[in-house]
Amino acid sequence: MLRARVYVFGGEDSRRTYADNAEDDPATDAWRAVAPLPTPRHGLAAVAVGDAIYALAGGPTPGGSESGADDAYCV
Repeated sequence: MLRARVYVFGGEDSRRTYADNAEDDPATDAWRAVAPLPTPRHGLAAVAVGDAIYALAGGPTPGGSESGADDAYCV
């Protein structure tokens, strides 16, 4: 049976960009911190393919920055 999960990656505030990663299990309505992204950034895109989530682009510093980083997160 496929595990249904929701992931939230990265973020920013006025001082820094985050590599945080959190996972939600809708069946138990419980969030937990999981392995952080290798590259901290905000405004990224993510797509799930097989057992991996690919985190694409985003900005490495607060504001209008851009990154070409592509990281794979295995679930």
